[in-house]
Amino acid sequence: QNIRQASERNKGNMSAKCEMFLKKLFKIKVDWEKILKSSLQTILTKSDYFTWAKPRMSVYSSLDMYLPSICEDSQEYGTLIVARDESGSMSDEEVAKCGAIIADAKEHYKKIIILKHDTEIQYEGEFEELNDDVIKMLCTRATCGGTSHKDVFDYIYNYWKKNRFDDENTISCVILMTDCCSDIQQYQDTVPSEIPMVYLVPEAGMSYTKDIRGKI
Repeated sequence: QNIRQASERNKGNMSAKCEMFLKKLFKIKVDWEKILKSSLQTILTKSDYFTWAKPRMSVYSSLDMYLPSICEDSQEYGTLIVARDESGSMSDEEVAKCGAIIADAKEHYKKIIILKHDTEIQYEGEFEELNDDVIKMLCTRATCGGTSHKDVFDYIYNYWKKNRFDDENTISCVILMTDCCSDIQQYQDTVPSEIPMVYLVPEAGMSYTKDIRGKI
């Protein structure tokens, strides 16, 4: 917008090459889904390099502390948990578009857990591979009620508590697809702070993201 305004003010004072460049620039149309996938992959790739295994140093063990360590042994990392808000405030289109994003993210992880929820988790699936039937399932909703993330955060905590010393099943990242019209701020501290949390939020939900812990 700033470039466009500047070019309008300077009409007649720009070179032909500059005008040609600006005309091409304004014609570019970028698919928002491509931008979203690219941004998400950047976040996931950065989180991939960290595992939350129990440290060998006894001083940290005695304090029950867990620190990130660089993982170089594998190209796939732990478990990805995806929680999709399918409450009535999320449109069918928003729910369906999440399917392709989940499929793209899976290739970086050994396992993916899909949670579909409104006020409670209505569907739970655990997959090491995503076939056509799974993709179809991702593109359809399981519920359409109110919204709460308490059940989701309790699930994440219990899974983490059970698998935190298991490199094969440790949580590498959690993706939450939601419009944030929920009780996230009230219950988010249930989730251990070392778990990377990524929120994919439609534009209409951005006003509800204040004080949410994680990448928005």
